[in-house]
Amino acid sequence: MKHNQTSNHPRGLLLALGGVLCAALTGAAVWYDLTYNGGKLVYPMHSYAFAPADIPMLLAVALDVLYALYLAFLLVRGIRAQKEHVAKTGRTRRLSPKFGFLGFLGLYEGRDGSILCGVRRQPDP
Repeated sequence: MKHNQTSNHPRGLLLALGGVLCAALTGAAVWYDLTYNGGKLVYPMHSYAFAPADIPMLLAVALDVLYALYLAFLLVRGIRAQKEHVAKTGRTRRLSPKFGFLGFLGLYEGRDGSILCGVRRQPDP
């Protein structure tokens, strides 16, 4: 089975750690803004004038936006790869052979619409 990996860590772990890092940096920037900047960027305001003390909060927000865009890019790339896989193989999913006997556990629908565990599907109106 092919895994998307960077070094020895799975991609999902790296994405989760990236999200935690973004949240921690945003929390630290909010704390900094509330403590040393009077909450200028945290509380609603009517007008804004840039000050060098605003840089940590602006960088944290920019990092959050970049992370969200990266997640959206991965989502679109995954959807495209899945569509290409379906077009190439004619199958919608890759399923492990270990799941082959699930049909005998009541997850198999017969030709007449009945399910082996005794529940019948309702006819379409």
